[in-house]
Amino acid sequence: MNWVILAASMPTYAAFLGHQPHISLAELAVLLPDFRPKRQWDLRIVTFETDAILDTEWLSMLGGTVLIAEEIPLPPADSKKHSLDDIVPKMLHKSLKDIKRKATFSFRCLNVPRNDIRSLYRVCKKYLKDKNLPSRYIGNERHPAKPGTLLLRGIPGPGSAEIVILRDRDGKNLWIGKTCAVQDIEAYTARDVGKPFRDRETGLLPPKLAQVLLNLSLVTLPERKEVLNAKKGAISFAGMTVWDPFCGSGVVILEALLRRANAIGSDKTEKAVRGCAENVKWLRLREKTPKSILHFILKQNACKPFDLPKSPTMIVTETTLGPALKKPPTKQEIQSLIREAEELECEFFTMLANHLPEIPVVCTFPVYIGRDGSKNYLEKTLKIIEKLGYRKVSLANTFLKPSDRQSLLYLRPDQMVGREIFCFLPPVKKDR
Repeated sequence: MNWVILAASMPTYAAFLGHQPHISLAELAVLLPDFRPKRQWDLRIVTFETDAILDTEWLSMLGGTVLIAEEIPLPPADSKKHSLDDIVPKMLHKSLKDIKRKATFSFRCLNVPRNDIRSLYRVCKKYLKDKNLPSRYIGNERHPAKPGTLLLRGIPGPGSAEIVILRDRDGKNLWIGKTCAVQDIEAYTARDVGKPFRDRETGLLPPKLAQVLLNLSLVTLPERKEVLNAKKGAISFAGMTVWDPFCGSGVVILEALLRRANAIGSDKTEKAVRGCAENVKWLRLREKTPKSILHFILKQNACKPFDLPKSPTMIVTETTLGPALKKPPTKQEIQSLIREAEELECEFFTMLANHLPEIPVVCTFPVYIGRDGSKNYLEKTLKIIEKLGYRKVSLANTFLKPSDRQSLLYLRPDQMVGREIFCFLPPVKKDR
């Protein structure tokens, strides 16, 4: 079959997004100031342009993107009509030709028939063999290799390559690239399950979501473009201080320390404070974080004013999800849960407005899912926060349409409590 190649004025990237693609898109747009959307191929695959150099090290700082591929440019003479059997073997050979050992390759395809994929990897193996380059193929025509398998087989890296082939449903456009960054699932599992203290009673914030919250906090900073070096794709929290006033087991604190930020964690329960301190000690020994990076773990009610050991650059926190639920709540139970959550949230933001009015906030509020599937939000809380002068930041972009609440909803199909993510700019200072 022949295809029309999608040409671009400059190389593009394809991002394979996580299970909350709208949140993944918001994170990408915040971290890439020159993010230029090109096409959304399906709900979880987008192509975009950027001057940044995106690799596995860069991807390790994102919580919402699973894999990134960089476009493979074609000579102008080849930009008319092509057969994949003609294009891809040459691309593979160019990537693998200098290897002296058995090469590894894989395909990741969208809207390419299974028979075409099976035929393609057989054609590629024969082409490479004819060039005196033995090879192995990982994955199959039904499913591409999983990210963990790619990393285990050295993809991306020397002697290996995964070719990404995206086709739209009507067959008019084709995008071809090479995987350049893969999310390290095992690293997240080690940080999540491997840490010494986990408190299931208060809810478990996933490390990936904690990363996303930290990254979204950069949108609240006036100096965001200086912090994000678009040419190099660098993301630096060095010199910043992150405060999580509802730190629990310290997931946000751990991720902040990994980003070389100073971190303050506080919680009103002794159990959480001890657990967080234990997890921080474990992480700093494991990752050998520099001693110049400071951390403070304190027992303190977030709704009461107190002196912090260091002025925070931003507040990043999951406030409360309420008590653990064993079954979907009734309407009466939802009303009670919302009343308790709103009392805490309003008290917390009132304290902030009075004592730390200059600090931006990125936080989550609970969303309770009724037995009829209804989503129940903290309506009163938003009104109080806006009266206090806090301003919501819209994270909408070409791929991500603005919501009425200017928030991002994190919700899995089986969850009884979701998370509504907000980014708040501090109140505007009034002239005296």
